[in-house]
Amino acid sequence: MTIDEAKIFIQNAMEQSRNALAELMLIMPKVFAAKRKSLGEYYSNLENCKKEIQACEIAVKSLEEVQQYRAIGTPEECLRNKDFLRFLANSMNQKKYETYLRIYNAVEKDGRDEE
Repeated sequence: MTIDEAKIFIQNAMEQSRNALAELMLIMPKVFAAKRKSLGEYYSNLENCKKEIQACEIAVKSLEEVQQYRAIGTPEECLRNKDFLRFLANSMNQKKYETYLRIYNAVEKDGRDEE
């Protein structure tokens, strides 16, 4: 299952919980009028629906964060880039820094990986 499929699955579950919560809210007057004994069960069901909705919202946010982190790269890729940038900083001629920066920005702007 992909992240997008998981998000859709969780969003569907959240919608079902919202519908159940709406139904519980609609029957509230009947519950109060008919059985005062079952109020504890009724409130328990309300709380469970609310908690399910909150859990689904958190899960969707977490999956979105995972997608963002994957877009940035794996920790190994980030460390490799950090090491490469450290190497460049140590080996480049500081007087030519602006030249290096212009070349880097031109490559990035053109969408080319290498010249």
